[in-house]
Amino acid sequence: MIKKSVKKEIDKIIKDVWLTDICEEYGRGGLIKEASLQCSLYHHLQNRLGPLLKENNLFLYPKI
Repeated sequence: MIKKSVKKEIDKIIKDVWLTDICEEYGRGGLIKEASLQCSLYHHLQNRLGPLLKENNLFLYPKI
């Protein structure tokens, strides 16, 4: 079972990645197709969630 505090932190990070990193890349014209959006989202989530996922024995799987 995942702790509520961990779920909240994951939710916060996902929203932050979407509202900052993805918006910046879109603004620079870096997201050309859906696949580039998926790759970028996975990259940013993995970078920000990495330590939290490791501490809680959780995994982020890319599905393209």
